[in-house]
Amino acid sequence: MKTLRNYIILILIICAAGAGIYLWLRSRLPEPQEKITIEEGKIVDLRPIADLCAMQIYRETFVSDTINNRVIYGIQKQQARISFDIEDFPAQVKAAVLPGDSVAGDTLRLKLPKEKVEVFESTEPNSWRVIDTKSLRLFESSKMTQAEENMAKRHAIERTRKNLYKDGSVIRARHEAAVTLTRMASAMTGRPVIVVE
Repeated sequence: MKTLRNYIILILIICAAGAGIYLWLRSRLPEPQEKITIEEGKIVDLRPIADLCAMQIYRETFVSDTINNRVIYGIQKQQARISFDIEDFPAQVKAAVLPGDSVAGDTLRLKLPKEKVEVFESTEPNSWRVIDTKSLRLFESSKMTQAEENMAKRHAIERTRKNLYKDGSVIRARHEAAVTLTRMASAMTGRPVIVVE
């Protein structure tokens, strides 16, 4: 029994010594160098930079509509984007600073471009759910066609678009865009800038 125990202890000592030697040898080896390939930078498209997005909106809206004497109730997940195309903004800044004009303290007045309000149905799963439909005519089917459902969805999107103007979302977006463009134009020209909403 004693010899078996001595053999086990001897094997454990040999394993520990082997592991120690392996770790010591491994630590002395140089680290493998990671190969880094540097490629030339490429500009693909500058248009997204020129499109200043002031506001992204996500909402679930209750849809109630009447189409072809059928009433539909549903829920639609919508996304909206209020943005300002500032592609021509550098030209506007350049035109405001006259050639040979050396007065650095003069305030520049620039105009904020017209907003672009886009509303669309969300692309995530279950973005449209019909809760109920009913016919306003006696003995007529309440089932709506796909075209009628699509019409109800378009009407809901158009209502949301109008509501963005009514609830002040567009005004807030215009204000935020004006503040951002004021900072950008001031940095570009080194002058005080007022961006008129």
